Amino acid sequence: MDKKISLIVGALVLVTYQLQATSGFKSGIRIGVGGGYKHHKVSQKNNWIVSQALLGLGPGSESSKKSSSKDSGQFDVHVGYDFMWSSVYSALELSYRYSPDKNKVTVQAQNPGPTTLSTNPFLFHQRHRHDFGLSGHLGYEIISNFIPYGIFNLRLGRFEESFSGNSVEPGLAIRSAKKSKTRFGYGGGLGLKYALPAFWSIAAEATYNVYEKIKIKGDLQPGLAGQFSVESGRPETFNLLLKVSKTL
Repeated sequence: MDKKISLIVGALVLVTYQLQATSGFKSGIRIGVGGGYKHHKVSQKNNWIVSQALLGLGPGSESSKKSSSKDSGQFDVHVGYDFMWSSVYSALELSYRYSPDKNKVTVQAQNPGPTTLSTNPFLFHQRHRHDFGLSGHLGYEIISNFIPYGIFNLRLGRFEESFSGNSVEPGLAIRSAKKSKTRFGYGGGLGLKYALPAFWSIAAEATYNVYEKIKIKGDLQPGLAGQFSVESGRPETFNLLLKVSKTL
């Protein structure tokens, strides 16, 4: 019996050693770059509030909601640590991503009148160029040099939200407003990783992330009563990345 147990243990050790010997993956620090596609979607809720008592022009307040999306490219640079235990793969990764996207939304009045947005629409822009993240990976080397894995993301996105307009009617000039905010986000996705010689690797990842809301507001010119505010829904991004990395 002892001899049989010894043979089984020896066989397991040999199989594990052979798998590790033929695998192109190893534990260690990993650095790399990547690039790909980004889809950025946001909904805007707009509120136009007029002081009727002061202006004496009757009803003018209104609200509207509109969505828009933008497709762009993005660049990624990352550093992390990979841990391989037999065929089980896990990793922690820090990344920075840049994309030149700019979402644009045009808002017209729903109820045209002397104090609404009937003359000139408002223009809303949301930019999401800079993004930092911490990702966790967990996967399994199902065949030699090939690992599918799950991804969990924690993100910090830098968003620039702005709106601008000319005049609602002669004498009612609207100022523009702008705000930059860092917003927390989270998400996840799937990845496929293939080992290349000398502990290089190539990976394809598809992830979805959602971020906190953003709100800004602007006033009419001094001496006139009214306010325009915009609140974004939770910005969403869908990302497709191709990454090349080297494990040190």
